[in-house]
Amino acid sequence: MQTHTTTPVKFNESCLSQTLQPVYDFSQTTASVPHDILKIVLVPIEPATDLLDKTYERSIEVEQMFHNYVEIWRRQTRHLSSVAKMVSHPAYQAIVEMGEPVLPLLFEELRERPDHWLVALHRITKEDPAKRNSNFNDAVNAWLEWGRKRGLLK
Repeated sequence: MQTHTTTPVKFNESCLSQTLQPVYDFSQTTASVPHDILKIVLVPIEPATDLLDKTYERSIEVEQMFHNYVEIWRRQTRHLSSVAKMVSHPAYQAIVEMGEPVLPLLFEELRERPDHWLVALHRITKEDPAKRNSNFNDAVNAWLEWGRKRGLLK
């Protein structure tokens, strides 16, 4: 995977009309990624801090991009038993790179179809509300509660 250096921009709807450098260029990967996937991933300028006070407008473009990446990730990793390989997939990494604006979508996905989103949540938020040695279900429940307390999951 080839990673490009980019200048972070604040995430808002005006960003969608700006020309941005891609964070991931899927044409350089060995993974099979459909041509219709968007090649630009927007990176928020602020680190994941004080999420209690933040709200994110859900734009159609962000939701579509997120759901496209989720579909590609599920389709191309469903045969894998290695979580490390699953979370290193380019589509999963692209979701992580989308940053804080996708947190509400990640929490909805985790609630509706629990899957290996815990790594993405940890990488974006720099938090880990699950107790050490938690099983998968306990870790999912800890994350869902964490998201509810911060208004990221209704």
